[in-house]
Amino acid sequence: TCVQDIGDLHAAVAEALEIKRNRFQYSGLGRNRTLLMLFFNSSLRTRLSTQKAAMNLGMNVMVLDVNQGAWKLETERGVVMDGDKAEHLLEAIPVMGSYCDVIGVRSFARFRDKTEDYEERVLEQFIRYSGRPVFSMEAATRHPLQSFADLITIEEHKRTERPKVVM
Repeated sequence: TCVQDIGDLHAAVAEALEIKRNRFQYSGLGRNRTLLMLFFNSSLRTRLSTQKAAMNLGMNVMVLDVNQGAWKLETERGVVMDGDKAEHLLEAIPVMGSYCDVIGVRSFARFRDKTEDYEERVLEQFIRYSGRPVFSMEAATRHPLQSFADLITIEEHKRTERPKVVM
């Protein structure tokens, strides 16, 4: 969910560039593995690029638009379940985890409470309760896939070893 999770960032960028150069050489890497992509918010580029990358690695991909293509999920703890939401996220997460090997989550800030947004509650619940590796496809405070893609682009186009880059 953040750069510290990667470990050796330079090695990760080098590996990504190798896979990008020879993308069909790695088509068996994800064989017999399933990626579940969960979207609590709309997406175009992240959805398409992540799904395509997983498919290039030979993964099966399941996509769920939460609150649109399935039961509405309650994300708040301690809420009385008497509204329009049929299931609580904490009950659904282990079930989702049982159907996949990796989970990608996209859940934006709500802009009601800054502290709450920075806690990344939805993402953190998946990390804690799914029993699977979880990555962020954009959250309240970070968009790690976009950041990693930016690093790859800089590496591909830089003309000096340590360019000065302003974003």
